[in-house]
Amino acid sequence: MLTASAAPDGTLWALTDDALFARKGDAWEQAPLPDGVKARDVAVGSDGAVWVAAGGAILKHGGASEAAGAAPGTIQLQKGPPPTPKENRTLPRPGGPKCPQNLVVLYTFSKTAPDDYDFPLTRKALKGRTEFSPARFVVTRDMGQRFFAAFVPTWDLAKKLEERIKTDVQGSAPQIVCAKPEVVRELKLDLKTGEVAK
Repeated sequence: MLTASAAPDGTLWALTDDALFARKGDAWEQAPLPDGVKARDVAVGSDGAVWVAAGGAILKHGGASEAAGAAPGTIQLQKGPPPTPKENRTLPRPGGPKCPQNLVVLYTFSKTAPDDYDFPLTRKALKGRTEFSPARFVVTRDMGQRFFAAFVPTWDLAKKLEERIKTDVQGSAPQIVCAKPEVVRELKLDLKTGEVAK
């Protein structure tokens, strides 16, 4: 089984075959775990800390309270329990042709971005691209973090949208996940003009 969780900085942490991987941009890198430890679950907190259930212990990497002296890039044993989740939830996993609901995560909100931000660079990239009209553009919330994303009805359209944003929005790193997160608001885009429909 594969589980994944997105960090506030856009890194996607994924768990497959008992190993932990991190994806920044287009590259996947295996995250080192202590010898003999098999990872069972992964979640990312709002402070960017990566929590891994492994070998009967809770391991932690990064976050605001990083243990002093920990080598960068290593997963450390965390003393004490991780934050208690507010609700039982299913972590998103990477999208694919068999996913019942592919979600293209287009933008991760910074802590200072206003709630009504309207994503001018994304709208400019989509102006005149009416082939994306089946997509539903939304602001979602997951583990305290806000995202601008699009529910897309087909895998092919999700891949096209991911490539369009990656190509036309400098510095962007869109990700396709299989998830149904909480929707905070819907952004009705007029793809002919690139404006937000009133």
